[in-house]
Amino acid sequence: MKITRILSPLTLIASAMLAGCGGSTQLTNVWADPQGVSDPIEKMLIIGVTDEQAVRRSFEDQFVSELERERISAVSSAAALGPGKIDSTIIHDYVRQNDIDAILVTRLLGVDKQQQYNPGTTYWEPSYYGGFYGYYNWGYSAYTTPGYWTEYEVLRLETLIYRSNAQLLWAANSETFDPGSESTVVKALADAVIQDLDRRDLLAF
Repeated sequence: MKITRILSPLTLIASAMLAGCGGSTQLTNVWADPQGVSDPIEKMLIIGVTDEQAVRRSFEDQFVSELERERISAVSSAAALGPGKIDSTIIHDYVRQNDIDAILVTRLLGVDKQQQYNPGTTYWEPSYYGGFYGYYNWGYSAYTTPGYWTEYEVLRLETLIYRSNAQLLWAANSETFDPGSESTVVKALADAVIQDLDRRDLLAF
């Protein structure tokens, strides 16, 4: 059995993890095999596609922790198979020998900068019932704050889940608005993925 080659030398999250508070994460373009699975996933191999080995290890370890928090057994590829690009034959052998049900792969799609306009606001304490002249004179005392633009980042990731036979089971893109620390982003991604998999009865809770 030949497994699809799933690692490539691309950078994952390193440059996109900013200090500060993390924003919301949502899944987009979600696809799942309509046939589902006869046996829900009990054990999963986690792979972060990146040349930054420290980032890969951190990403995989935290994703493993989030899955195990939900009682799903998971293994970091960096911990099990070592650093660097892994030959697909080695992955195949490990999956077969260790009863891995599925392989989760995440890679960076990009980091976009977007802008949002915040309109100004007029402040006053009107007295509409004091007659026209009172209102007219008061009108000159009203003041307005100017509108302004704010810029924020959107971190886009792609996450795929393959069966142990290398067939695609589930796929989705994710968008994290105004991403914060690495741990915040990974937790938000893991939570979103786990919730969707659970909703589709793909996990053995």
